[in-house]
This record gives sequence, structure tokens and C-alpha cells, in this order.
Amino acid sequence: MKAAARTVLASLALLALNCAHAFIVAPAAKEEPAVDVDWSAEFSAVKDAYAAAKEGLEARVAAGDWQGVMTQAQGLDQSFRKRLMGGLRKRFPKESKALKEEALLLCNAVTFDLIAINKAGRSKDEPAAREALAVLDADVGKFLALEPQLLQ
Repeated sequence: MKAAARTVLASLALLALNCAHAFIVAPAAKEEPAVDVDWSAEFSAVKDAYAAAKEGLEARVAAGDWQGVMTQAQGLDQSFRKRLMGGLRKRFPKESKALKEEALLLCNAVTFDLIAINKAGRSKDEPAAREALAVLDADVGKFLALEPQLLQ
């Protein structure tokens, strides 16, 4: 009798584990809520934030405020590149896979542009800082140029 009881308990335990495993491993597919994004407003926010940041960086470079250049470049990586550009990129529609990939590449490029600005600030190299700012300007411009493609 004890052997039969153990067999029944073992079977029930296996059944319970299998049921629990099914709920843990295969959760119900999450449906993404349909979000109506105002792309023009979102891209305008990125454009306005960049215009203010660019103005500040250019003024610091011209004044030779290298500590300010480095601090602002580091701050822009979090506030501008990661939050604004990255947040917008993540809301691109799933159907726009190519645009999402291009936006990811541009966000990565902005990261390296900001690193180059920071490096120029450390070495107090104004020509390198201006060159890195020009590259940053081009990369942000390419990101902003994705808006018309999203609206198609």
C-alpha cells in the first residue's frame, strides 16, 4: 500500500510540475495596445532638444569650457540619445523594421559622436570638437529625416 501511495503522489507531483511549467514557460502572448503616436510632435521634440544642446555645446567649445563640454556630452548621452531618440525609436511600428534598424544605427552613431566630443574636450582640441559636432549634426539630421518615411 505504501508503494502505491508513493506512486500516486509522485504522479500527482509530476502533473502539478508540468502544469506549473506550462504557465511559467509559455505565458500568454502580450498584446501591445494600439498607440496613436503624433510623429510630428515626437520628432519636433527631438529637433528642439538637439537645437538647444547644439547651441550649448558650440558656445562651450568657442569659450574653451572643456569641463562643460565633457559634462554636457555625457549628459546628452542619457537625456537626448537614450531617452528622446531611443524612446522614439522603440515606438516605431513593427511593420517598419528597416526604419527601426536604421534608427538604431543612428542612435549608436550619436553615441560615438558624443564620445568623440568628450574625447576632444579631454584633450582641449577645438578642431576635433568642431569636427565631432559636425558629424553629430549630420547623424541627428539623418535621424530626423526618418519622420517622412514613417508617415508614408
